[in-house]
Amino acid sequence: MYVTKLLDSLAVLPCRSNDIGTQRCWLGASAMNKQSILLYDVVRIECTERLSFVCRAWPRLDKVYSGYIQFDSTVLTADVERLDKVSDCINSCLPIPIHNIQKVTCSAVESVSVTVVVAEWREFMLCMKSSAEVLHCRIRNLLVGFVIAASHALSCSRTALGKLYCWDRIIFHSVVIKNDCSCGFITPSSKISVVEIISKERFEQLSQKATVLGGLNSELNLLCSIVLQSKECGLPDCTHKKVSICCTYLLYSNTCKSMYTNILGVIWVFYLYGYPYLWVGEIS
Repeated sequence: MYVTKLLDSLAVLPCRSNDIGTQRCWLGASAMNKQSILLYDVVRIECTERLSFVCRAWPRLDKVYSGYIQFDSTVLTADVERLDKVSDCINSCLPIPIHNIQKVTCSAVESVSVTVVVAEWREFMLCMKSSAEVLHCRIRNLLVGFVIAASHALSCSRTALGKLYCWDRIIFHSVVIKNDCSCGFITPSSKISVVEIISKERFEQLSQKATVLGGLNSELNLLCSIVLQSKECGLPDCTHKKVSICCTYLLYSNTCKSMYTNILGVIWVFYLYGYPYLWVGEIS
């Protein structure tokens, strides 16, 4: 009874240094039997609602207790903003429920559309000038041996070629796989289309904007309440100027003086007694 309870979830161990870039996942025999996973099967590991990984299963043959899981994080969900923080997130997460480790079907990729995120500006400019044939060849060479899936990304810094290319990640969009499998591997006949080449700096900027807009409701309510309080104090009419920027603003009025950061959208700036005052309008 005690062993069964422990196998309801698996504690996460840090990835071995020689497993980086291998897409290898070490599982105990008990966990593999419980989930009907065999050697080299493709598994999807869901750490959280927004963070999952695609790996290949390997049975643990050492003396480490079977209630642990150890895996490489090279292929993961695409909406992760900071790849260098992934290992910290994995190590700090709670034990993974064993039902979150699922065997998935895998076959050859027929076609895939990708976005290439380039880490260094010089390499970004070279990629922009490269021919489609050269770019497709580099992507194909980098993806050989990896299992991919739609809405996932490959962390290039965990591979030898990715470091050589100075690429940050390859994001997979539409992926057509034989037999309607959920995961697939690149073959010489796989068709690769490049949707976009983007610098890492620009990619992180876009990711930050999406994050800000995603949780803006409470901030809007805060600003609107401040504005309403100031109106109740009988402040005089004032001029305004419409701006659309993302930076730090100071909120001033007769009754309150506070600072708020990272407001993104269409903002009305009022001038009261020479000081800037904010009114948040519709988000563009």
